Amino acid sequence: MASFFFHASLTWAGETLDVLGMYLVVGFLLVHGLGLRRRWFAFLAALSTAVLVSDAGHALRRPLFGVLTGGLLLAELRPTVARDRRLLFAALAVFLLAFGIWTLDQRKIVCSPESLLQGHAVWHLLCAGSLALLYRYYQEA
Repeated sequence: MASFFFHASLTWAGETLDVLGMYLVVGFLLVHGLGLRRRWFAFLAALSTAVLVSDAGHALRRPLFGVLTGGLLLAELRPTVARDRRLLFAALAVFLLAFGIWTLDQRKIVCSPESLLQGHAVWHLLCAGSLALLYRYYQEA
């Protein structure tokens, strides 16, 4: 819903809510993957929100998301986690593909405003696919 709000309003508040959703999902999965208590999720959510709404938040959004995502991967790759990781790696591959397309679109390398197919739309579709794969990964746990 936040993404719809952002894309419809193109406001700073909408953008912040849109991005915050990504942090909350990855933060929750990280806390869950580490077996930590809910208060850690609340801490990560509060920290992410504080960073995102700060003046420096715009510059820190991608690095912070990268750190959270890297932490999630490290948590899931621990030897004590005995799961079939193929779905995890498939989700990562789909996400990296989405990120690559988003980056090409963002930098206007592969961008055509007149085209029906937009890189940013592909980003959203692929991220949804990546999230579905993560759901299946955790469902099989």
